[in-house]
Amino acid sequence: WERGAGGRGRAEGTAASPAMPRTPPPADSTRESPEYTQFRSDIPLKVLTTGDAGDKEWKYYDAGPKDAESLPLVLLPGLSGTADSFFRQLQCLGPKGYRLISVSYPGYRDLDVFLKEFLELLDALSLPKVHLLGSSLGGFLAQYVAWKVPERVQSLVLSNTFCSTAYYNEKSPCRDMFRMLPGFALRRMVLKSFPQGALPAEAASAVDFMLEELESIPRKVLAGRLYMNTMDLRVAGIKMEDEDVTIISTMDDTVVPRKLTLDLLSRFPVAKHAQMKSGGSFPYLSCADEFNLFVEIHLRNQHAKAHPEEYEEQQQQYESEEEVAQRLRDAAEGVNVGASSSGVSSPAAPPQASSRGSLPMASPALSSQ
Repeated sequence: WERGAGGRGRAEGTAASPAMPRTPPPADSTRESPEYTQFRSDIPLKVLTTGDAGDKEWKYYDAGPKDAESLPLVLLPGLSGTADSFFRQLQCLGPKGYRLISVSYPGYRDLDVFLKEFLELLDALSLPKVHLLGSSLGGFLAQYVAWKVPERVQSLVLSNTFCSTAYYNEKSPCRDMFRMLPGFALRRMVLKSFPQGALPAEAASAVDFMLEELESIPRKVLAGRLYMNTMDLRVAGIKMEDEDVTIISTMDDTVVPRKLTLDLLSRFPVAKHAQMKSGGSFPYLSCADEFNLFVEIHLRNQHAKAHPEEYEEQQQQYESEEEVAQRLRDAAEGVNVGASSSGVSSPAAPPQASSRGSLPMASPALSSQ
């Protein structure tokens, strides 16, 4: 939804250009969609401050039942993301009875300090052990936590991520200057890795959403995240069975180079590998149905408890609203719902389930590599 000098919006299905001036999003953007609006109204954003000076803010959404016997899934977004990045996972899996906590983390110049304050977050939420899902930088940080405190991590879901930051370290010889650069310069550095040119409509919409996410990140936080992303560090020696790791990757171009994905796969040779034909850099947004399916399969394999009965009343209400909406659509289209022989109107046919949040019928391409 960028506009050039001539005032014309870019074509549908094309990626945004960082050089174009920004305008308010159109009504059909993901951030203005009814599902995102509903997400923001249903789940409150919470804040926990950490650090000796109380200057670090951890923002998070907590969805699903608060069952002490069930381990939650904590989601860590990438360099350019916030807790909102995983709203489609919270919307889908939360009502199914899984507890998901999507976290927006501060930036740090010391990963041990990040680890200490991340554990403070888990302790504040009374979570002795969790499943971790991370994308890009978030996936690297998830591996770091599992490496340093294996007793706190039950399993990992890694999406378009890496196990070594050496590649980024080589490309950032002046990383000590990140904290002195203005916000627009830091964002431009991140945008260089974003997809450019024509993209499928869903992928382009996901890129637009993440551009807004990037703009919402404070300069100090972004500088710290860039510093973490360019440290010369390789995560090794994770004390976890490879069967407890699921790697989700896409076959098209992403912000993470293919060679880093192959390096990650070699690090976990017998991990479950879910390879998606498309989805780009942000499959949790652009192909959420398929992505959510792989996450749910992982949680089921981990014997994670789901408690859909706690949401039965809410789901029945939702379906009732859908039936009403279907009746209104039928009436608008002139569909005659007819009447039974007893004179009582026959109910309209129940609506088809929305593709988002439901499991596809085809078997997933989940394999062990």
